[in-house]
Order: sequence, then C-alpha cells, then structure tokens
Amino acid sequence: DVCLDHGQALLYHCKDCKMPVCGDCCAIGDHTGHKATKATAIVSEKKHKVAGEIEKLRTNVKPRLVQSVQAVDDVISKLSRNSAEARGKVEAAVHTLVNTVQVCGQSLLQDLDDIELGRCKVLDHQRDGLQHQLDAANG
Repeated sequence: DVCLDHGQALLYHCKDCKMPVCGDCCAIGDHTGHKATKATAIVSEKKHKVAGEIEKLRTNVKPRLVQSVQAVDDVISKLSRNSAEARGKVEAAVHTLVNTVQVCGQSLLQDLDDIELGRCKVLDHQRDGLQHQLDAANG
C-alpha cells in the first residue's frame, strides 16, 4: 500500500494512531513525534499473538474433544447393551408366543378329533339302525 499524502510505501505503524504510515509521515507529517515501529515488527507481533491464541485454543479444546469422543463411545456402548437386552426380550417373547400358539393348536386339533369321534359314533349308530331295518325288510 502507498501513503496518499506522500506517495511512499507504508512501512511503519503509528502506535499512537494505530494505523500504517510512511517514513515521511513519521519524520515531517502528521505523525511526527508519535511512537512508530516497522510494520514487519507489528506483523510479527500479531503472528506471535495469534499463534499464542491458537495454542490456548488447542490446549482448551483438546481435553473437551477427548471428553466428547469418550462420551460418544459411552453412548455407543450403552446402545449396544440396550440393543442386546431388547433382542433377548424380543426372542423370549417370540418363543413364548410360538409355544402358546403350539399349545392352542394342539388343543384345537384334540377338540377336532373329539368332535369327529363323537359324530362318527352317532353316524355308526344311525347306520346300524338303518342296516337293522334293511335286514328286517329283506327278511
């Protein structure tokens, strides 16, 4: 960048006004007598300050990230345990239902057999009666 008043490169930084200035601004311009440093020193200072802030962030964020990862691992572990427990309960319920259906099915089949036997006895008795009448009629 170039100074608008003097046309020179802005190689300095006026600490009093907190702005970039050229050599003439410091020597004969509006910033005569102000505290000024080379702009490269300000950049270096800012870089050092930013690096320090980044390191602070890393120092503060890293433990939180470790805690967050551990919390997610704990949730995954709990989810696995809960899933296994739920799976066991579902399997037990299915087993109970299958057994109940089988018992009911056996009971229904027995009822069917009993009904068939009872009706067969009635029909056998009717057939015997009819046969007796047929024999009497032929005879």
